[in-house]
Amino acid sequence: ALDLNALADPDYINQLIIERNSQITVFYALAILPIYLIYIYFAKRKRPETVFIRRAGVLDLLPSIAIMVGTMGLTNLYFVLLTQIAETNGFVARLMREYEELSSLAFSTETDYLWLILGIGIAAPVVEELLFRGIIQGELRQAMPEWAAVVIQAILFAAFHMQPIQSSYVLLPGLMLGAAYAWTKSLWVPIIMHIFFNLLGSLVPSLIQSDEMLQQIVIITEVAFVPVAIAAGVFMFLRSRKKKSEQNIGGNTVYEPSL
Repeated sequence: ALDLNALADPDYINQLIIERNSQITVFYALAILPIYLIYIYFAKRKRPETVFIRRAGVLDLLPSIAIMVGTMGLTNLYFVLLTQIAETNGFVARLMREYEELSSLAFSTETDYLWLILGIGIAAPVVEELLFRGIIQGELRQAMPEWAAVVIQAILFAAFHMQPIQSSYVLLPGLMLGAAYAWTKSLWVPIIMHIFFNLLGSLVPSLIQSDEMLQQIVIITEVAFVPVAIAAGVFMFLRSRKKKSEQNIGGNTVYEPSL
């Protein structure tokens, strides 16, 4: 229940926002989603190559999910490195403490899993993909090579998260999401990848936080997927190159129909 007398306390408000982050995310997504969809609709009518929303196939989704599992494995290794650095670096140690405090409030034992799935698992990925891959990467593509658009949108995506530790580790997923979108020409692919990554990073740890052995099994599995993720990325890249060469007819690029 809300403590009405404490609403004047900024610290209480901040804590409340963190604890109810999932609910806030759902309502924010519902408010902003129509704006993004309207923008994408008119942008695509004006320039069809701005947004690619064709149906994703099995050969698009399976490798992309493998990439996300491996990316989570690299994220785990990155946190191990940060933990070691924090032992001798006070600045990093302070940032890590702040991040752990935020995580403990957002994903406590009292977490409402339905809101967690709806907010962090679904709503946030959908609106963020529409913005960063669908709109920002699409607009950047008009002014620069695709690889540059992927890099810049990933940097903006990382900065958007604001918390320094979180911003530093979401840079890699941002790159992978942008690359997968460029390779598959389907916005559905990064949306599904993002949903999978968020559930893997929030729901799964929340469900198994009381079982240390199960936590270790999950982490080891994710790290073991790193070479699989690399192989999946190479496969998607080569497949996209092959499809692009097949679509170039007489020097004119034929864009795939979208749904």
